[in-house]
Formats: sequence, C-alpha cells, structure tokens
Amino acid sequence: MKRQSRIAWLFIALAAVAYCACLALPAVVYKEHEYKAPCLDGPPVRDAQGAWSCGHTRTEPVTTDSGLDMLASGWLGMLELNFAWWANILGFGAFVVAVAAGPQRVTSVLALTGFAFGLQSFQYDGRPGAGTWHTLPVDHLAIGFYVWEGFFLLLAASQWRAWLPQQPADAESA
Repeated sequence: MKRQSRIAWLFIALAAVAYCACLALPAVVYKEHEYKAPCLDGPPVRDAQGAWSCGHTRTEPVTTDSGLDMLASGWLGMLELNFAWWANILGFGAFVVAVAAGPQRVTSVLALTGFAFGLQSFQYDGRPGAGTWHTLPVDHLAIGFYVWEGFFLLLAASQWRAWLPQQPADAESA
C-alpha cells in the first residue's frame, strides 16, 4: 500500500472539517403553512366545503433542521424508500479507508457512491410536524446539505492519483 501524499492528507482533513461543519449548519428549510388542527376542544363541525374540521387552522412557522438533526432522524427516510441517509455510512467507510491509507480506489468508489446516495435528498418532501396530523413541507435544502455533499467530493478528490495510468516498472529503469 502506498502512503498518502501531503495533498491527499490536506483533502482528507478538509473533508473532516466539512463533515463537522455540515452537522452544525442548517440542512433543510421547511415552508410556513397552514393546517387544520385536531379537535382537542370539542366535536368537529362541517366547514363551508363540507369537510369535517374544528373550525380553526394553525400556522406552522418557517423552521429548519440542522445536519445533526438530519443525522439523528434521517435513517427513518428508508421507510419512504429514501436512502440518502445511508450515504453517511459510505462516507464513514471511505474516510476510514483513506485515513488507514487503504486501497485508494476503494476510498474513491465509496465516496462517489455516497455522493450519489446523497443526491436522493432532493426527493425529501417533508417530515411530521408538531403532531402526527400534518407534515412540514420542504421549501429547500440549505447550505449544510451542500457542505455534506462536498465532504464526499473532497474524499474522492483526495485519491485522484489512484486513477492515473500506472507506469510500468521497466520504463523507470530504462
């Protein structure tokens, strides 16, 4: 196994910083929206459209989830066939292989596969709100998401030499 170059270590260190930063940054921004509240204060009544309701609505303010919030709860996305959270496992594996100076191509493949899994975050449409009767719709993915995806690209870039054509041993001695 080859030793990592100084440039590779720089990219690996930048990747570690990016991952730590993405945990503190906002990752998802949810829209402000109105929803019909559950009937906690009396029986439901029919509204003007004929639907049953309690006669009042509530407004959910704009909220955000940090990268740490998403790390803690993102694994639940697999219940909706959204496997973006699993990119964290691939990224951790790529990071361990890179730090251990393991096979460089393995690091790149794991990191790029994690990047591809992470792109499924664009399918994320919301999470349960303050109760189970409504969902907070996603407005957009925030800076934390893009820093998180940058982590995978930095790890893959740290191993760029593994993809260069190798010189035969005879060519060096000639």
